[in-house]
Amino acid sequence: MIIVKEIRVFSNANEFSLATEVNNFLRSTEHNIVDIQYGVSRGIYSVMIVIEFK
Repeated sequence: MIIVKEIRVFSNANEFSLATEVNNFLRSTEHNIVDIQYGVSRGIYSVMIVIEFK
């Protein structure tokens, strides 16, 4: 069986807008979420989501 992983990165200077964008993505995806990481660098909020396709 082949397992494919994809990384989606969302970035925004506005934390609320980023949370809304990520939340909408999570609700719309039908794939398995493997990992979610959150970080802030120089006033830019980032979320990295690892998705697994089977």
